[in-house]
Amino acid sequence: KGENGGIFVKKERFSGRASRSFYLGEEIEEDSITARYERGVLTIVIPKKKKEPIPEESKKISID
Repeated sequence: KGENGGIFVKKERFSGRASRSFYLGEEIEEDSITARYERGVLTIVIPKKKKEPIPEESKKISID
């Protein structure tokens, strides 16, 4: 039980260094990734690449 009488589902305590890695795909702006650690919360912003509009192909139909 916790200090206020609540029950913990999961509680972790760790001291030292930790790392995790995962694949994000190819559609991210690597140079624009930002991270902030504040009050015990790590916030990471990973912007997606902007999709460039696909130009419409002009199609011609011959009329006899």
